[in-house]
Amino acid sequence: MTTLLLKLFGSPQILLGDDPLVVRPRNSIKARAILYYLAVLGEPVTRERLAGLFWSDWPEQKARAYLRGELHLLGDLKGEYLIDADGRVGLNLDRCRSDVQRLAAVAGAPAPTLEELHAADRAYAGPLLDGIDSMLEDSSPLFVEWLRSERDRFEG
Repeated sequence: MTTLLLKLFGSPQILLGDDPLVVRPRNSIKARAILYYLAVLGEPVTRERLAGLFWSDWPEQKARAYLRGELHLLGDLKGEYLIDADGRVGLNLDRCRSDVQRLAAVAGAPAPTLEELHAADRAYAGPLLDGIDSMLEDSSPLFVEWLRSERDRFEG
């Protein structure tokens, strides 16, 4: 079975197996940012939380409609990699991996091995989601605020 790999440190990448995942339209940064957010959290969140995070300046009904549209762009991932049920959205962690998970696991280990420490060091390729904040600063200020606090957490 193919794994969805999310490389979130440095310039973010999403790989399905060895191939880059293409989200159409290519300029849909919010669809990709939703995946990044879910990967960092590592647990499902409510649709309301996602809509509020990415479309905080819009009325709730409109924000939810925009979220539906972005999740539709990720339709090929639904079921196998992306779980969207009971008003909650999350990644299937049995099928998805990320460098954030790897680093968090090593940081939380009581006595990580030298090999684990080297692997965690290799996983860090720069600031979390480098460059994404400038792309979403005007349209999703709450996401950018969350991202900056997460960067502080990982780099602090």
